[in-house]
Amino acid sequence: MMPKKNGYDVCLVIRSKVSCPIIFLSARDNESDRLKGLAVGGDEYLIKPFSLKELRARIHAHLRREQRIHEINRQQVLVYGELIIDTKAHAVLFHKEKIPFTHREFDILVLLAVNPSQVFDKEQIYDRLWGIDAVGDSA
Repeated sequence: MMPKKNGYDVCLVIRSKVSCPIIFLSARDNESDRLKGLAVGGDEYLIKPFSLKELRARIHAHLRREQRIHEINRQQVLVYGELIIDTKAHAVLFHKEKIPFTHREFDILVLLAVNPSQVFDKEQIYDRLWGIDAVGDSA
C-alpha cells in the first residue's frame, strides 16, 4: 500500500517513459488485482509473502529476456548461407522463398541461430524464451 499513488498508476508512468521489466510485489492477492497489474504493463506479479530466492530468480529471468531482446535487435538480419532470418520483420527466407513460422517457432529458430554452437534441452528453451514459469510438457 503506497502513499498517494497506487502501484498501477506508478506502473503506467514507468511504462510510458521506459522499457524495462516491472515486477509487482503486493499483499493484494485477488485475481482481479493480479490481472489489473499485468494489464497496466506489469511483467510479473508476486504475492507477499514470497521467498527472496524466488524474487531473485524472477529478476534474473527478466534480465536475461531483456538482454536477449537487445542482442536480437542488434542483429536484425541473420544470414546462414541461403537461410535469411529477419528478426525485425519476423520473416524467414530460404533460397529467396518465404517460409511461414508461428511466433513460438520463430522465437526458437532465432534462439538457435544466435547460439549456433550450443545445445538446448526443452527446459532450457522454455526458460530462455518464456521464463521459469513456462507451462509445457517437459516429458
